[in-house]
Amino acid sequence: MASRKNALTPSDDSSEDPRLSAIRKGDLSAFDAFYHDIVPALLRFAQRIGPAYMAEDIIQDVMLDIWQRRETLVVRGSLRGYVFGAVRLRIADRVRYESTTASANEKLVESIHPVAMGGNRGESPAAHTETQELEAAVREALTKLPPQARMILTLRWIEGFKYIEIASALGISVDAAKKQGRRMEVVIRDLLSRFKPGKS
Repeated sequence: MASRKNALTPSDDSSEDPRLSAIRKGDLSAFDAFYHDIVPALLRFAQRIGPAYMAEDIIQDVMLDIWQRRETLVVRGSLRGYVFGAVRLRIADRVRYESTTASANEKLVESIHPVAMGGNRGESPAAHTETQELEAAVREALTKLPPQARMILTLRWIEGFKYIEIASALGISVDAAKKQGRRMEVVIRDLLSRFKPGKS
């Protein structure tokens, strides 16, 4: 796969993340600490936006690339946002290459409303019907969202990202991340509110 031109030139940001500064100097313990801190969230993210089988390999490739190219790596914004963005781009490239479709909708439905996926085994028949309807409605709403909107919801609701980190990870402006994220949150929250128990 072709490498991305703008990924590997030195940063001139004087307020660089201290972790990245240590990694640039070859501090293996700093890299190891960062690796173990970020990988669990990276794995969840990768499995939500692409096929689960490729997540670990892509994360390993990205982290290895960061270590090998540490001296010339450009990071605009937070180091965490950069890493998530790199994983996102690699997954997109791999999915296109293999002509594979990701299962992001089902994962996000489960995260937004776990009961909708049948998690409450002791529910009454009426409640079961209600959760099935909710599941169908949320899934239908998510299928209508563009991929980027689903990614914003995943990072915001599930990983707890700030909008500045979402912008860095997705390669968009902070204003665009806020606008899309808030619009999608309103849509999904409105949908869920209409399925609250006892609400007609």
